[in-house]
Amino acid sequence: MRLFSISSVAAILACSVCSSSLAQGLGPQLYFGGGIERSSVNITETTLGFGNDENEVSIESDRSAHPVGIVGLAGYKINLGYFFYAGEVDISIPVSGDIDDESGQSVLCGEGFGLCSVNWTSRTRVLTGITAQGNDYFTSAGAVVQNVEFSDPNGRSSDTVVGVTLGVGAQFEVRRNVDVRFEVIHDIYDRGSASNDGADSEWKVTTVRAAAIFEF
Repeated sequence: MRLFSISSVAAILACSVCSSSLAQGLGPQLYFGGGIERSSVNITETTLGFGNDENEVSIESDRSAHPVGIVGLAGYKINLGYFFYAGEVDISIPVSGDIDDESGQSVLCGEGFGLCSVNWTSRTRVLTGITAQGNDYFTSAGAVVQNVEFSDPNGRSSDTVVGVTLGVGAQFEVRRNVDVRFEVIHDIYDRGSASNDGADSEWKVTTVRAAAIFEF
């Protein structure tokens, strides 16, 4: 009888520990973060020349740029054992000024004749992934919004466009409730609405990001 009692108490304690761990693993988590990022921007602009709809002449030009920025983010994470998903919003602001190409010259964009600078970029994403030994590995997908300012001899103007964003990343535990994250994000914009008459501009942006994440 005494042996049965000791065994019962041990079993109850073990189940309590398991239940507590499971509850922690299934709980929601609010988190904030910030970091730095470097982007590789590829701009393809197609200019339509003279001709009718059946016989148009197009000229394509490619340019690239590598701006650096700072980013802040916030999200809400749901843990499901070894799996998780999260909703996340971020905003990044470039600190390298006008978008410059590899030769150091400002890139022509959007209006076709003006110079441009990115004011801000914001993404709304869903992250899904797995947790292994306290580390997270995930993919992301969502929408991205970017605001760009154009300047030319006639003055300044700005335009905001929406694109698609995809990504992959990993997040490593440094200490309790503090992680570091590394990820690669790919954004695609069709900036046709920002172009001058007869020009269509597509931006493909690949960003490498490092950030610190604080969980609550």
